[in-house]
Amino acid sequence: MPSISHNMMSLWRNYHLTAEGRYVPRLFSDPDAAVILSKSGYPDGTVRDHATINCSDLAGESGPAMFAATSALLQSYVAKVLERSNDPFAKRPAVDLVPIGRGWSFAPLIGAMDAQIDLTGLSGFAFARRQHMARGRAYPASRTAFVLGGTRLRELLNWAQRRRLSVKTSGTHLGLTIAGAIATASHGSRLGFGGIQDMITGIHLVTGPDRSVWIERKSRPVLDDATIATFTNQPPIRDDDVFGDALVHLGGMGLVNGVTIELVRDAGYDLDIKLHPIDRGWLADVAAGRWRKIAGALGYSGAPVFYELTINPFGWDRGPAVHTLYRMSQSASFSPEGAIAPRSFADLAGGIIADYAQQAGKAALMSADPGPLPPPDAFGLYRMQLENSDTYKHPPRNARWSQIHPDDITGGYPGALYNASFAVRREEIAQIMPLLCAAVEGLAPTFLFTLRFVSNASGTLAFTRFPESCVIEIDGFSRNAPIFGPHVGEVIVEGARRMRACLGGNNAAGRSFDYSMHWGKLGDLDRAKVWADFGAPGTPGSRIDRWRRTRQRLLTPQFAAVLWSKALVEYGLIDPPPLPDELPPPPQSGSAATESEN
Repeated sequence: MPSISHNMMSLWRNYHLTAEGRYVPRLFSDPDAAVILSKSGYPDGTVRDHATINCSDLAGESGPAMFAATSALLQSYVAKVLERSNDPFAKRPAVDLVPIGRGWSFAPLIGAMDAQIDLTGLSGFAFARRQHMARGRAYPASRTAFVLGGTRLRELLNWAQRRRLSVKTSGTHLGLTIAGAIATASHGSRLGFGGIQDMITGIHLVTGPDRSVWIERKSRPVLDDATIATFTNQPPIRDDDVFGDALVHLGGMGLVNGVTIELVRDAGYDLDIKLHPIDRGWLADVAAGRWRKIAGALGYSGAPVFYELTINPFGWDRGPAVHTLYRMSQSASFSPEGAIAPRSFADLAGGIIADYAQQAGKAALMSADPGPLPPPDAFGLYRMQLENSDTYKHPPRNARWSQIHPDDITGGYPGALYNASFAVRREEIAQIMPLLCAAVEGLAPTFLFTLRFVSNASGTLAFTRFPESCVIEIDGFSRNAPIFGPHVGEVIVEGARRMRACLGGNNAAGRSFDYSMHWGKLGDLDRAKVWADFGAPGTPGSRIDRWRRTRQRLLTPQFAAVLWSKALVEYGLIDPPPLPDELPPPPQSGSAATESEN
């Protein structure tokens, strides 16, 4: 049977070192109310109760049996978190419960005060059987998989490929979990397709201490009632709107126990990376989606299935840009399995930092005054690393999806990367890009821009909310990047701020552009921006009102009161929860020692 283990008063930080545990003693009966353990006061990254689930013993079970076992365990966990006692010295009930996965979100959608459950052990998969499927089903059983919410995309792919199946899309990396990927509408750049959430056909949520619910589209049924009844105790919800609300859940719709995913036939891809200049005409072709023409200009015939464009914002039309394409392979057999070569700026960041250190020299790096060091030329250093890579020199041919996507990011330097993402209308990109580059002119060249493309993304709160979205990512070195120093990290923060101002109308054309920001990244997304994009609560057609109504429908009131994160409040998606009064500040250790000596 699956199990949950607990660590108390654990220090926790996310991968990017931008979010951490937020425990603060609030009552005299709380752990460490005297603030002995903390070295500098709370919050210091501590989580009061960090839980971890493990269900490896369910391997080989059917999908419904797997969902039933893990759902029952998660419901009992929620019940314990919500437990109340009349004992005056009992453990204080948790004020929050935050589910986490790999911790890749830059934003405070993760990081709890009292209760945090790590769902990366909620991993498992099984193919659907014909008897599981609804009459009039929209998907074949042979390509439908039951997948537990904590399953990493890498695990899913390795398993699916044994049956010559694969996924339609992913982000650049395969290390994130299914539940975490759909939470923020994570995406890649598969042309003509949406985000990772668009592969999901049904979702199973734990919504209280004694309940779970299955949700799917009415227009595209998946499972039959008898199957659903084996792992839920609520009637299934077949509703396209509710499904869309729950899909991009942001950690606020319940615990994602599992999903069904539509897999596709395994295929081979030829990956190509080209250095080639761009101009306004090229951007016009991008805006119009002339992918076949773009591929032809790069020396390839046919239309690509994936296109990504990385440019130098400090001279975008005065030198080459980096073009990455996937084309369907014509070969009859897959390439042999081997090391997965990195290609993105994030992948190569470790080598970039090492190259910069070598160029600067040890004496300069050890100097007390970092002023004389030249700022890192992010695009130039990236280009150098890329051209020396095996991926560029010997691009993969007839490679499976799993062979052209690495697992983890920032090249072994957690916290080194800053990233903010802005979704705009693709048809406006030819006007937008020159203005954005002009907006960051004069800053040190510590960052670059990458463009990715998403079509008709599903999810009520998908930030890629335009029929054809172009996602502009600003990638560069953060304050935590080694070698450079915090002053270098401040440059990209200013760059992201200028991008927002430019899109808002502070540009040479005096024109504003509609845009949205990635929920899980940086750039100071706030309530005003979220309400402007998705409709302020109480206004006609507000998507936030719709999302809130579905949350209220799904969650028990007690669970809703604790299932929240700092970001959900800051984004204005939920109201601030009431918290117990905080303790008065503890006496300083020095003054306490003086009193005892006297």
